[in-house]
Amino acid sequence: MIRRLIAGFSLILLATMLIGWPALAADKTTQSDKAGKSTARDAATKAQIAKDKEALHGIQNLIGLWRRGGAIAAPGSGLNSWSEDADWYWEFEDGRAAIVFEADEGKLYVEGQILPGKKKDTFVLTAIQPGGKVKETFTGKVVGEGKTARLVFNADKELKGRPAQIQMYTVARGKRLVIVYNRKVGTSSYARMAQLGYTRKGSGFASAAGPLRECVVTGGEGDRAVTYKGKTYYVCCRGCLIEFQEDPDGTMKEFFARKEKERKEREAEDR
Repeated sequence: MIRRLIAGFSLILLATMLIGWPALAADKTTQSDKAGKSTARDAATKAQIAKDKEALHGIQNLIGLWRRGGAIAAPGSGLNSWSEDADWYWEFEDGRAAIVFEADEGKLYVEGQILPGKKKDTFVLTAIQPGGKVKETFTGKVVGEGKTARLVFNADKELKGRPAQIQMYTVARGKRLVIVYNRKVGTSSYARMAQLGYTRKGSGFASAAGPLRECVVTGGEGDRAVTYKGKTYYVCCRGCLIEFQEDPDGTMKEFFARKEKERKEREAEDR
């Protein structure tokens, strides 16, 4: 009797294994497919972030802590003079790299971000009014070269009593940031609403010969020390610090690859 029970149980167990095996195999295949898709998404995300960083590289002189920006309001602008601090930093979220800012005491805007535009060498600025509900979008590009270069944004939709144009540029070897807000006059002219002048906290962003302490994430001037395998390196802002902390090995791998590429390019130029 016992032998019959054991034999019957064995048959049931064998049948269960045979029935369950295809499902298990299918589950493993599904997991493998998911892993493959995840890897592909990760690669696509890294490629997009690298593309964004390259496109924004030319305007990363905006990055930094800017102190007591004094705003002079133009007569008839409807504004009173004010002052504000601003923090400009890199942000890596939702598969994109952006340059963002926060200005808690800002009278015109309290936060915003700059992303590469759809067209080459263009940028899209999304700025948020005090209160955090109303967004304004601008499309811009760098106008001029060298010391006269300015980042000029024009409003995608002009709003009454709001800036129709924003100009940004640095002076004093990157130690001061100037932001000019203009209103539209007529069909193609602009008049000044207000001008902000910030002073960078700490030293200048970069010299003509290149950054003294290079940010391992973006290549800008680093002012915050990080440690990797016992050695000290630098990042330029809190966004880059977070990026390094989340993936130090991946960050440094990209940094070393970038430096090796630069070395080979210099050797090619010297030949």
